[in-house]
Amino acid sequence: NAEKESSNNRFNVVIVLDASGSMKNTDPNGFRYEAISQFTGLLAEQGNVLGGVVFHTDLAAEKTLTEITSQAGKDAVTDMLKSIPSNGGWTNTGAGLSRAVEMIKQNGDPELPSVILFLSDGNTEMASKEATQASLDQKADAIQEAREQGIQIYSVCLNANKSADVSEMRQLADATGGVFQEVAKAEDLQDVFNSFYNLIYGTSTITLVDEVFPDTGRLETTFDVPGLGVEEVNIIIYGNTTKMSLLKPDGSESS
Repeated sequence: NAEKESSNNRFNVVIVLDASGSMKNTDPNGFRYEAISQFTGLLAEQGNVLGGVVFHTDLAAEKTLTEITSQAGKDAVTDMLKSIPSNGGWTNTGAGLSRAVEMIKQNGDPELPSVILFLSDGNTEMASKEATQASLDQKADAIQEAREQGIQIYSVCLNANKSADVSEMRQLADATGGVFQEVAKAEDLQDVFNSFYNLIYGTSTITLVDEVFPDTGRLETTFDVPGLGVEEVNIIIYGNTTKMSLLKPDGSESS
């Protein structure tokens, strides 16, 4: 039982990111990258299998599913997702989703459950009706394959311009037992990805401190770690810090 419980806290995870031209307008400040970095930062240092897919008119880039053994492994995926600018292109939802499902089938750990995190700001849209329908057909096939493989899709529609038909992103989640979220502002993506992490991993996150640095340039906070049932504590710091120290209750510094 203990072994099974441990394995269920590890997943095959593929993050799929829309890089069509419209993303440059719906998220000009790149809040999506902060949200994704938070999600991967919360993953346990070892044991998850992580990959990524970026799409626009076609597949733009991918990072094959790889077992995570360090922070560097997580960074490799987020760096790839950030490397593709949203400078143009259509929204080929079918290509992005299909590749993610294939990746799990080909490179995922069969002993682990699998999830896909899918972020887009709109609907499938290609240069012609024929190409759009081909992408929709590919998407339908990928959803069916995900259902058969037991892959849950957690989807987000960044509907900043209020013009997207959210039913398409909702369908990905509803058909696979995942969760759908619509957000109107890119700034809210961080909360969504945080909630997805808590839902997938059955855990919780807390804010240790949310303040502006005082004139001294030093912030301190205390927190408690339960003595039982905690495998790992991940602390994420936003902003430009020059030094961070973690102190034990007796005041000595911890590594």
